[in-house]
Amino acid sequence: MKAGDDVGLLRDYAENGSDLSFSALVGRHFNLVYTTALRIANGDAALAQDVAQNVFTDFARKAKRLPPDLFLGGWLYKHTCFIAANAIRTERRRQTRERQAFEMNFANDESDPIWSGVGPILDKAMSRLAARDRDALVLRFFEQRSFRSVGGALGISEEAARKRVDRALEKLRGFFAQHGLSFSAAVLTSALDAHAGAAAPVGLASIVATAAFSEAAKSGGAGLSLIKLMTITKAKIALAAIAAGLTAAIIVQSQNNSRLQRENRTLRQRAAQLTELQAENEQLNKIQPAATPELKPDQFRELMRLRGEVGVLKDQLQQAKKAQTAQAIASHEPVSAPEDPAEDQRQIAIAKMGNAKQWMLAFLMYASDHQQACPANFDQATAYWPKDATETNPPTNEFQVVYQGAFNDITNPAQTIVLQETDPVQGPDGGWFKAYGFADGHAEYHKSADGNFAPWESQRMQLPPAQ
Repeated sequence: MKAGDDVGLLRDYAENGSDLSFSALVGRHFNLVYTTALRIANGDAALAQDVAQNVFTDFARKAKRLPPDLFLGGWLYKHTCFIAANAIRTERRRQTRERQAFEMNFANDESDPIWSGVGPILDKAMSRLAARDRDALVLRFFEQRSFRSVGGALGISEEAARKRVDRALEKLRGFFAQHGLSFSAAVLTSALDAHAGAAAPVGLASIVATAAFSEAAKSGGAGLSLIKLMTITKAKIALAAIAAGLTAAIIVQSQNNSRLQRENRTLRQRAAQLTELQAENEQLNKIQPAATPELKPDQFRELMRLRGEVGVLKDQLQQAKKAQTAQAIASHEPVSAPEDPAEDQRQIAIAKMGNAKQWMLAFLMYASDHQQACPANFDQATAYWPKDATETNPPTNEFQVVYQGAFNDITNPAQTIVLQETDPVQGPDGGWFKAYGFADGHAEYHKSADGNFAPWESQRMQLPPAQ
């Protein structure tokens, strides 16, 4: 879906009152509006449906006055937050009905402790962001678009879209940290991927579109003839009859299948992250207390952050694996990841970054024992590689050391490359990827469309001071 399509449909509806264009716009953006309303309403599906209908009714009435180049997804998200907040203030549902709606519809997943903390305050955090950052997150997570699609909608490149989303995620992490929720960007990304863009109940978009279109016609929205209104009324009656004819078993099965697929995807991502963090934690536990204070302050904080993060996630590993197996059996899906080139590339990237992080931890421990000197080669740091690592021999042929000097001479550790992958890897989309380890201990996976990494690397290299 391209943003330009929204512009054309909006113009057609505003100028000609086309019910087909209006229905198409509702269909494209209904998941965004409904799931946002459902989240703010604490899982009350009835209230979320009322909010969604009011949002699209207002949209139908105001279509002629909206700017022609409007980013419709951002406008609908902000208006949904406003309508939902007013609805909650004026109408409180009984506790029993809230619980039933929470169980029967797409509510927050209680099995995910990260989302149980993030979900209730996500929209408050989103409201603190600038419009450009909020629009980028809406496109990426709420509408489930790729970075290429996000860039196309915002009029920027794919790489610029990726950086804008990363910056917006960092701002969200800062907000959550102020509320006692501290976790990495990868964990937050997984939670948003799994929950922010959940699917709305099947058929509900058509019913809401018809009702909103009719309400707009009654109050003088985009021009409608009597024949069109009668046609819409008949369509509404037909839709209601069809909805009444669906059995409860089919609806419940559809909801369960969708939920299982989302949970399976989340568990696969979390299992990979937990495995990586668990390996790091085993290495961190071997650092002697006497040696740790010799690390630079920012390196010490990074090590402590990793320990705390792994401590929170480590206990979830066994539960995640058990739940993944049970859900795969229930949905008749294999436990292993699907054979998808993009998924294979992601797993390779995780493995490469895991190795880069492991080497950087070994380098930092070597420096702690050698007056902060960076190892000249991997052989010097091999002794600090964890003895119980998955691989018998550390992967020395994957990377090369590009910094020679002392760690305490580095002015910007977070932006200084210490080691880099020897040969870049080409992905399914034709782009080239390369892993890097930085002086503060973190790892990154950088992409280049043409395989030329030199300009990006030159900005992140630091020569040791002259002797």
